[in-house]
Amino acid sequence: MPGFEFHYRLSGKRPTVETFVFKNTEALSRGDMLNLEDGEVDLGATGDPALVGAAIETVDGEKSMTSIRAIVDADAVYAIEDPRVRIKGATLDLSGLTGAQTLSASRNTDFIVDVDSSADQDTLVRINGGRHYQRVVRAEAPDRLVGGTLNAAIARAVVRYHAEHFGRGPTKAQAFYRDNHVVVVLEDILTQAERSLLAAGNSHAVLYTRHALQDTMRGYLRSTIERLTGCKVRACMSASHVDPDLAAELFVLDRPVAAEPAQPDSQSIA
Repeated sequence: MPGFEFHYRLSGKRPTVETFVFKNTEALSRGDMLNLEDGEVDLGATGDPALVGAAIETVDGEKSMTSIRAIVDADAVYAIEDPRVRIKGATLDLSGLTGAQTLSASRNTDFIVDVDSSADQDTLVRINGGRHYQRVVRAEAPDRLVGGTLNAAIARAVVRYHAEHFGRGPTKAQAFYRDNHVVVVLEDILTQAERSLLAAGNSHAVLYTRHALQDTMRGYLRSTIERLTGCKVRACMSASHVDPDLAAELFVLDRPVAAEPAQPDSQSIA
């Protein structure tokens, strides 16, 4: 799909969708980034001060007016096709016409990159807090979690995401780290539909479905692990097992948890 496609929220919750009115003299398309002005939305452009979020569908209204539904969460992360390497924390701008919006070099800092991406991957971005129509105020970063507190926070985040998006969460989850590795083990994770398939002897279908679900989670999991540990995720690997009912996530980080980032050599020349 061209334009911006919802991928996940930083909170792990489902997206919030609201309906807005726009004048029928302007065309808007699914995937467009919208801007709110005088109670109505129009096509977003770089530098707009009240970006709403990505359009998902139009709705016919009364009196020759048209409404459009859009995702409105300030913590929403969107995927967009972008053939360039992007680094977490980089800023980018909005560009392009309806139905073909994309990203460009940053002058107005419309978006922030949420995770690193290669040239063959979609870029994952969220609206810069100061550009969102809800005017998000950046809170001070909390003290970095360590030990059992960090393990518990990671486990809760993964369980919450499963419960929000897959209809049920695991009944048991354990997370732990050592050096630059983080492991999350989940138990009793299968949905009722997956259990029915398993009972009918379709274990391959269950594993295929579970693999697909884990793929949809990967962006959120990388983002969550990076925020909680302060490290970048170099690799993320998933595994599933149906009898017993288990799943595991392994993250390889760029440095040991709680270690300070490596500082560049002061004598090096950029």
